[in-house]
Amino acid sequence: MNAFNLVFVYGTLKRGLYNSKVIRGANYIGAAKTKPCLPLITDEYYVPFLLQAPGMGSQVSGELYAVDNEMLAKLDELEGVPKYYTREQVEIEDLTLCPHQRDTGLIHTAMTMKPWVYMMPNHRITEDLLGKPHLDVYSAENHFKHYIPRYMRDKSHVSLNLQGSTAPKMPSSMPAKMGGIPHIPHVSSTMAQAQQI
Repeated sequence: MNAFNLVFVYGTLKRGLYNSKVIRGANYIGAAKTKPCLPLITDEYYVPFLLQAPGMGSQVSGELYAVDNEMLAKLDELEGVPKYYTREQVEIEDLTLCPHQRDTGLIHTAMTMKPWVYMMPNHRITEDLLGKPHLDVYSAENHFKHYIPRYMRDKSHVSLNLQGSTAPKMPSSMPAKMGGIPHIPHVSSTMAQAQQI
């Protein structure tokens, strides 16, 4: 991979979860957590949102990837940038490298550069959202218990992040129902972390 972007994911894009198919083929670097404390919340569909409110919440656990510009554009499309999420840079720490990661240049960059992360835009953050329970990790176990894919959601219901707008689209190259991602209940986060793309 010549030109690449670092992306930190904390929700449904993590390995083994519903939207991981979108990021399949990206270069997985390892597990990490945000250096600043940030509120990570979920809505009624168990869709995760990271709020730009440093100092609240916890350090958030996630995964670090290197993606090319084409995949970054697909992620922007999936996340509905800039309406539903914005793409911001955040410091990470406690990077645990994937045992198969051998690219020393990539590792050095990962240790020194702030990755992109998708966050709810400031203008959508309300006191109610800040008052929701804060997570430090979006776990595979709870994802498979509670997450409702977009195609199964009530079309007449307005989710907390979609008020007054049209929902973001799946990337044009991705099937609407994300076929091929198994819905296996009670998968432990350890098992999900052990999976390789």
